[in-house]
Amino acid sequence: MAIMISMSVALSRGAAELVSDKTAGTEVANAVSIMLVGSITLQMCTFYIVNHGDPDIRFFAWLIIGTTLQIFCAFLFYQAINGCLKSWVIAGNENIELPVHFAHMLFWFAFLQGTIGYLAGSCRKKAESKDQEKVLNEVRELDLKCFPQLLSHVTGFAAITAWGDMQHLSFFSVSPWSAMLAAVVACCSLSVLFNTYWMIRKKIGRHDGGYRAKVAELWDEESLEAGHDILCMAGAFLMLQAVRFKFIGKLPNLEGVSEGTTAVGLELSVVCLSWAICAGMLAAVFHKFHMKKNEDLYPFLSKFMRMMKQFAFMSVAWSLLFAAMDVMKAHGLDVNAEGGVAIKVVLALFLSLTLLFCVFFLNKLSHLGGTSPAISRIIAKLIESMGLCIGLSWERCFDAATDSLAEMFAQTSNTDEASNGLFLAVLVCGLVAPAYRWYILPQVVKSEEVRKQRKNLEMANKEVVRSADSSQKWWSCCQARANGYMPLAAAP
Repeated sequence: MAIMISMSVALSRGAAELVSDKTAGTEVANAVSIMLVGSITLQMCTFYIVNHGDPDIRFFAWLIIGTTLQIFCAFLFYQAINGCLKSWVIAGNENIELPVHFAHMLFWFAFLQGTIGYLAGSCRKKAESKDQEKVLNEVRELDLKCFPQLLSHVTGFAAITAWGDMQHLSFFSVSPWSAMLAAVVACCSLSVLFNTYWMIRKKIGRHDGGYRAKVAELWDEESLEAGHDILCMAGAFLMLQAVRFKFIGKLPNLEGVSEGTTAVGLELSVVCLSWAICAGMLAAVFHKFHMKKNEDLYPFLSKFMRMMKQFAFMSVAWSLLFAAMDVMKAHGLDVNAEGGVAIKVVLALFLSLTLLFCVFFLNKLSHLGGTSPAISRIIAKLIESMGLCIGLSWERCFDAATDSLAEMFAQTSNTDEASNGLFLAVLVCGLVAPAYRWYILPQVVKSEEVRKQRKNLEMANKEVVRSADSSQKWWSCCQARANGYMPLAAAP
């Protein structure tokens, strides 16, 4: 309570100082105006799409909202912890910065594995009835969809920072090919780390007499999904960094911001969009070769194809984000400029509204008569990557906002900037994460089940119509054969 009161007093003092300065007051007024107009526009659009008549649109809307909140909470909390490490542990010593970042990544990975094991083992609780067992299974399913995904995003950002620092070493930053080598080394090292934890899980399972096959299966499945998420998030980011290095002659910083003229920004936007299109096409190819029916026959190949498909979709998300940033830079709006919170808000609003219109277009495309179920699943994953892109854009806005507030609190009170950032991150995530778990994630699961049931019903109806048409054709051929019009061998 004392901390909140002191921060409220600091906020009022800081606001008074900003208003007293005419130039700063104008900038603050512009940022607040953009935020107010944009927030009400985005909120109303959200109400429209979550209550849309098309169940697919409702599912995609809840999916995008859930993905955005996941990324938002994960990055905000990670940045706060990372800021504390830089302020309290690293403290300007560049020699220990890389080891500290790698230790930070390993800590989150170990914490992720322990969390998945604990949640997967929640089925050990005995249910007194079938109804209670059903409720416990539903709760466990939602927990496994919520917390491992949040922690995998946190670990993914930690991996980006650690391996991004390594990519900026003099050995890897001399050329685009050496920077690409750093991305390959990162992916291979993360794969080795995943396999190491897999062997540890198996060892724990052998020595635990109460270890059950269902718990082991859930643990392995969720750990595989989380591992793919971490590897694809970090690998796609590092690889795109190397591609952009090829065209601007300098490796962008850890936030993906490139230095150069507006012409460079326009060129990079074209490169990022082209990379996104290529990644989308590769995702379609990998999806075609990823057949679940062959998982028992070729388990390694199936897992590899699933990982590469997710890698391609993650590349689409990063490419769309950087393309939008480079387009704005080409028009003189640098998101990395000092006091660029308003520009970051404009970027997030632009991406949110643009990609929402793309969702409607892709949904119409998936409803075309000749669209196969495989193409529909690819479109759904592409829309999910758009939600990831929206989340990445909004987390930059709130990260800049919390940094500004933490700095203002530190200037107007006797508090540490890193501590202020951590307090704000815990406060915001403490409000958003429970709402996501209790209210938004169940809507995502429910809308997904409704969508699957409707798709299965549509496929069943098509099969019935196809069978009826075949029977009608066969009966017509039999009648023609009886009347001597055609031989029996010509009948279908």
